[in-house]
Amino acid sequence: MVHRFLHTVNVWTATDEELAALLPGQWVSAGEPDATRSNCGRWYGITKGGTKVAAWNGNARRADCGWKAYHQKLHRYAQGD
Repeated sequence: MVHRFLHTVNVWTATDEELAALLPGQWVSAGEPDATRSNCGRWYGITKGGTKVAAWNGNARRADCGWKAYHQKLHRYAQGD
């Protein structure tokens, strides 16, 4: 089975099943993507407790630990590490 990324997925309109099927790193948005993509981010999954995890662009840019470390931290959190 070949996994493919989709166009940016709106997390507000996607079903839980659609979100569960997304690959880590898939681009997502909160609403329709705006011109600056400030409401977009990368999807990292759903925790065992049901928390939906995405690294939003604005938060990643402002993270004290740096952009890459912020993404890695959220990816590990989504996986339960």
